Amino acid sequence: DLTVKGWKRDFEMVNANKRVRIESQNSRIAGVGTFPKDVISGGRYKLVFNARGNSRLQVVASGKTLSRLDVTTAFHTVPDQWKKGEFIFNIPEKSTDCAISFFIWDQPGKWFEIKDFEVIGF
Repeated sequence: DLTVKGWKRDFEMVNANKRVRIESQNSRIAGVGTFPKDVISGGRYKLVFNARGNSRLQVVASGKTLSRLDVTTAFHTVPDQWKKGEFIFNIPEKSTDCAISFFIWDQPGKWFEIKDFEVIGF
């Protein structure tokens, strides 16, 4: 359920391939994310997605009860061909919700696409 979250709305949703394309154009920030979902406090989750583009992609988890948590510290530059990303992250104790955000920061004229997005608890 990726949706634009109040940032500049330079994006395209392509339903046939279930992918989202974000273009920064002249924006300082451009991205998409989920609304907060219930999670298990102290739980372990895996984020899985495919991405392509020409930008440095940042992915964070946050929520009403979860402070910003950088999920993709190793996923710096998105390749021009689809590449699978898998990242494990832990929900801190006392956090009960989590939203995932994909965005680019301070990269005018860049873009990225996301497809096959899942968050899996284990």
